Amino acid sequence: MRAQGAGGPSLEWPGKQDAAARAEEPVLGELVHLPEESVDAATTCNVVVEGDNLAALVLLAPELGGRVRLAYIDPPYNTGRDLVYRDDVSHADWLSMMYPRLLVARETLAADGVIAVSIDDTEVGHLRLLLDEVMGERNLLAHVVHKARASVSNDRIVSRSHHHLLLYARDLELLATRRSSIGLAPDLEGFANPDDDPRGPWRGVPLDGPGGARKRNPFYAFLGVEGHWRYSRETMQRKHDDGLVVATARGLQQKYFLSQAQARRRTVTSWWDDIGYTSTASRRLTALLGGAYFEAPKPVALVERLLEMFTATEPGALVLDFFAGSGTTGHAVMAANAADGGTRRFVLVQLDEPPSPRSAAAEAGYTSIAQLTRERLRRAGAMYADEGVDIGFRALRIEP
Repeated sequence: MRAQGAGGPSLEWPGKQDAAARAEEPVLGELVHLPEESVDAATTCNVVVEGDNLAALVLLAPELGGRVRLAYIDPPYNTGRDLVYRDDVSHADWLSMMYPRLLVARETLAADGVIAVSIDDTEVGHLRLLLDEVMGERNLLAHVVHKARASVSNDRIVSRSHHHLLLYARDLELLATRRSSIGLAPDLEGFANPDDDPRGPWRGVPLDGPGGARKRNPFYAFLGVEGHWRYSRETMQRKHDDGLVVATARGLQQKYFLSQAQARRRTVTSWWDDIGYTSTASRRLTALLGGAYFEAPKPVALVERLLEMFTATEPGALVLDFFAGSGTTGHAVMAANAADGGTRRFVLVQLDEPPSPRSAAAEAGYTSIAQLTRERLRRAGAMYADEGVDIGFRALRIEP
């Protein structure tokens, strides 16, 4: 499906041009407020839209264009098990569904905004090529793999225990200019001031050059210790003269001050095994809603980590999820605001599709997935009612 175009490699599939054209089509409809479905409509900054997400993105363009700090989506995986969208279709049909939505969504991102997309092995290859085209290969921020299950599936040759999370920046170079504000809260443990350094508490960090000779790190003896070092001899001497080089039981180390740690966010890796499993998320959502209405919701902690990484230092950051499903993103925004006093706000879009006739949701009287999304947000909001954060939302529906 990958062809060589005039501007470099591109992903091709039957129906691509028609899919791209749909991103430009006007929407014959409008957003109508549903006061009876809303919570604190007069004061809230949050929005939940019921309807087709492509139409919703187009209708919301004047409000969202260039303002979204973080977009997170968990689209259908094309596995035949999704309960919300038509699933288990050809790769071409799946790409044609995703393409116009990603094209429009890109325009909602702030200049230094980020989009994160969850997916599994079925479509991860096609999705990465598609995002390379829509967002630009150079704007790939990370391909994260996170542990999604603890049990072993014995009916497979190799048991899949992971999901993927593709992160792309609207403009990676621009995003890099605020590098110190991106990441997790810094680790402030282990700082002390045994030598009464006027610069404050510190802890030792390695001075040896990672990779040694293979990385061409300089080799010399310093303070009687021989090895491959991170810095040249001249730089090492300047650091020593400035009181930054100390001899410890682990060898020579450099002082890293508490003030430096506090000024910089902690870098994450591309392997996440500590955000909870799908089964745990399912149990918690079942307990919250009083029924097993969603098969595989994402852990709230997954979205909370993205919020901490990209919005912790951005008051009022706008967060978008146009495959809202059970409403995990809205729940995570309220939880994150309660945890750090933030004022993030969310815009969610969920298709107005009925649940399967034989599903637990249908038997409980729910007539649409969007209705379940709103109910989850109401119940999640009640958990943070005393935290002083925005737990409301304006419910909207696309109508002709």
